[in-house]
Amino acid sequence: MEAQERYLPVLEAAVAAGEAEPWPLAYLTDRVLVRTNRPQRYGSQLQIDPETGERSYLPIEDEDQVNEQRAAIGMLPLDGCAPADN
Repeated sequence: MEAQERYLPVLEAAVAAGEAEPWPLAYLTDRVLVRTNRPQRYGSQLQIDPETGERSYLPIEDEDQVNEQRAAIGMLPLDGCAPADN
């Protein structure tokens, strides 16, 4: 998904300029990080266990600060909602 990596800085600039909401940037950032085998920042990306169907978050780079990062951009805290609610 080269397009995601190409548009990530465009969306970052739009958010910084107040021309775009920050939550789509969080999702795009996490998608790019996960796809490049790095831990996600905002906890927006999930995995589904093929045997049980249970959803869980993919690795997060700073689990101690993730809720603060999410709150700063208007996302619900991870511990306050089920993975399907994010």
